[in-house]
Amino acid sequence: VAAAGAGDWDAYGKVNFSSVKPGPPLPISAIMRVKNGQTTLMLSVEAIINYCKEVILVDHASTDMTWDIMEILAARYPGTVKVFKYEKPAARAGVGYKERVNNGEGSLAEYYNYCFSLGAEDYLLKWDADNLALPPFYTWFERAIRKDSDVVYFDGFDVMGVFSCTNEGRLFKR
Repeated sequence: VAAAGAGDWDAYGKVNFSSVKPGPPLPISAIMRVKNGQTTLMLSVEAIINYCKEVILVDHASTDMTWDIMEILAARYPGTVKVFKYEKPAARAGVGYKERVNNGEGSLAEYYNYCFSLGAEDYLLKWDADNLALPPFYTWFERAIRKDSDVVYFDGFDVMGVFSCTNEGRLFKR
């Protein structure tokens, strides 16, 4: 936020993250699997858009305004933001997952494979609609790509203040 200039504030007084351009887009496809993300989706995409060559948004049966926001983002960033729907039910992770999959619900592996198959770049970034990229991320991603890393793990807080990444693999070499 401190790096933002006076012209980087929108009418609501929030930082316009898309105006912060740390360098040329990196060969990354940011993959966002989204369900009911209307509250944070716009901010999350605006924060990562200049770091990646493409942002893939995949709606999974949202019942809020998520799809409408996805279409707005695709129109705002033509050729960079691409939107898709995943119609097949996917079992929730956790206790009872195996039973739910055995009873006909789709597996999370199928869902993830579909989402990641949409990315065209050399690196795939698993990004959530409540994640927020700050300027140091660009340098970290650039360094990982330069080192030809296979996977990058990192911790973080999502925009809802939840410590949710817990050193999870997020950036993967294709």
